[in-house]
Amino acid sequence: MKKITLLLFLIVCTAFSQNLTFPDIPANGFNYVITQTDNVLNFSDEGDWDFSDATQGYDVNGSFGIAQEAPSSANYPLATHYKFESGSYFFLGFDETGYTYHGEQGGAINFTTAYDPPLSIFPFPFNNENSPYSDSVIDQPFSCTDCPPSLFRDDSSYSTIVSEGDVTLPNGDIYTNVTLVENIRTFTDRQTGSSPCITTLVVRQLLAEGLVIPVMETLSFTNTGSCAPNPYGYTKFLDSIAESGSCPNPSITQWNMGSDSVSFDGTNNSSISSYEVEYNLGSTFTPGDGTASTFSFNEFPATLTGLESASLYYFTIRSICTDGTVNSWIDNGLDGPDPWQTTSCTTNSLPYFNDFNDTESWYCNTFFDSDGDNNYWFYTDYNDDADGVQNNYSAGSQSWSSTAGVLTPDNWLIIGPIDLTNVSDATMTWRARGLDPNWCGENYTVYVGTENTVENLTNSSITFNETTSNDACGVWADRSLDISAASGSLIYIGFRHHAVSDMNQLNIDDLGVTGTSLGLEDLGESQFSFFPNPVNNVLTIKAQASIDSITVYNMLGQAVVRSTPNTTDSTVDMSVLQTGAYFVQVSINNTLKTVRVIKN
Repeated sequence: MKKITLLLFLIVCTAFSQNLTFPDIPANGFNYVITQTDNVLNFSDEGDWDFSDATQGYDVNGSFGIAQEAPSSANYPLATHYKFESGSYFFLGFDETGYTYHGEQGGAINFTTAYDPPLSIFPFPFNNENSPYSDSVIDQPFSCTDCPPSLFRDDSSYSTIVSEGDVTLPNGDIYTNVTLVENIRTFTDRQTGSSPCITTLVVRQLLAEGLVIPVMETLSFTNTGSCAPNPYGYTKFLDSIAESGSCPNPSITQWNMGSDSVSFDGTNNSSISSYEVEYNLGSTFTPGDGTASTFSFNEFPATLTGLESASLYYFTIRSICTDGTVNSWIDNGLDGPDPWQTTSCTTNSLPYFNDFNDTESWYCNTFFDSDGDNNYWFYTDYNDDADGVQNNYSAGSQSWSSTAGVLTPDNWLIIGPIDLTNVSDATMTWRARGLDPNWCGENYTVYVGTENTVENLTNSSITFNETTSNDACGVWADRSLDISAASGSLIYIGFRHHAVSDMNQLNIDDLGVTGTSLGLEDLGESQFSFFPNPVNNVLTIKAQASIDSITVYNMLGQAVVRSTPNTTDSTVDMSVLQTGAYFVQVSINNTLKTVRVIKN
């Protein structure tokens, strides 16, 4: 079973004379900065504590606010506050009776839990009379990216007041009468029918009077059971706190990559004075840690230039408001900086085929998030052939996610240009499905236009619309559209996922465009037959007249097999070709027909 770790622990309180009471949390929440090292600093159980010579490490930005202001707060109805740090939201509860943990979502693997009932960490007041204090919850479902289904967690908590004293931090700040609390969490994670993975998290925190987060803490992880031992940990020091207002997230509607640039568009807000983008070439990063490059602009639209062509970058963005407050770094899915690649794109010729396995060409597309929720089309691999190899990518857009909950998308994926200037007729084919067979009613519209803009495409007369059902519920369904009216021009194909909410996910795959060149007539399939399809090694073609030529094209439009049989019966050796989809173009008496063949 995949190892699951919880990169959390926050205990918030007011500490004085070993008596922790209900905290005084600013009504508008606050932003904070901690310095973190990826090791565990051992320190005495007895105060005072002097960390003035300790290594500070790298900066991590965090925020603390009202739970209802966080994404998917509806999944945590009893939580009162959230903590956002390192790409994850942690949902917490505070009232006169105590402090509770309700779950989390986000991080690198989109780890998601929602406890019912919540886990009690300790009561208020918490003192030597009721310390140690323990609680547990069992059979709490959880999920994460690339994890198997039917996962459950048991979570137990054991909190103890250890001692009190004064503390000096590496930045020189001094806090008096802090309380040392040790909390031991034990996570027993399992899939139905499998052996559990057991993770023990030991958190030692110094809690200062009047503060809602620790001034210093260490987190130590160890694993037993079905997951391999892999001890690791962190040390965190509080560096600064700034009370926040209600600075809104950037409202981004377009993110478009060029060969050496990226352009942003969105809805401007009078309360936002500027926007800040952090980006890094080739590898992800922790927002605010000082390792990434920075680009600032005052309003949409804006363009960042000077990027390297055909290169992978990671991006995140935040708002800076007129009152001086700053919102948290945001990204698609709230799971860390998003990958985007600069392009090395060209005009696509016929026959055109896109099975989305060439992930670099994904960044040649144009994307619009017209509903402004920062969720876009994406590509992913569902391993449809169950071979464990990542070669079954498809395009996707969500109307519900485990991270954000219910979505109402108006998401555009625009592909092109595709050259139809020298064809007399053309046909477009693709496959579609609603991913979840129980929630498969995904509405989408296909547009064919001459520009990669929403205005041009929505004014096109060449369209197709459906709400996936029946043959497209959880399985792929073939679709086709006659786009001959667009012949003679460069075209763009727009897939718009819209007019739907609270389903699951729409997938599109195996987009193809074929046409008949000017001066050539179309050869009907009734004049020849081909088999088998799918083919393992040899494709057989039988025609009513002599076959002039046969050309096999791969997904990039490259000719990979050519032959001139000059007979009515012919074979094509496809044994050396890679698994995937191909176009086979047959020419008979100056007429053409292109058919799609799957190579096993």
